[in-house]
Amino acid sequence: MPSTGSSSRDARLTTPAHAVGDTSLDAAALVSLARQRGLTETDLDELVYDALNAGASRAVNGGAQPELSSFDAFNAEHDHADAAASRTNNQGLEAQIEALATEYGIAAGGDLLRDRPLRRNPDLRGSHGGDF
Repeated sequence: MPSTGSSSRDARLTTPAHAVGDTSLDAAALVSLARQRGLTETDLDELVYDALNAGASRAVNGGAQPELSSFDAFNAEHDHADAAASRTNNQGLEAQIEALATEYGIAAGGDLLRDRPLRRNPDLRGSHGGDF
């Protein structure tokens, strides 16, 4: 039996939902979630770059910087996104989560944090041997 409405469902799953209004209260809950999972700033670096560059791609596709060629607009928007991601990553976990919540929305930001594999596995015995 064919499913009805799957195209709108697929669009919801692949299209980031931008947060509306003040995300700081909800972002605080996401910071708490990240800390409970043992996530650090390093664990979120790439997510922030991905999020801000996804926004840059949407901007270019939406006609940002029409005075430039498509190639130059793409480069300009992505250079700006890379610089913004670097600044955000240097501001710590709270700033990273605020950026993810702003770009993707609170619910999707929470999903990203829950699905994020940990880079290191804490050794409860106190030994620091082995690879991370």
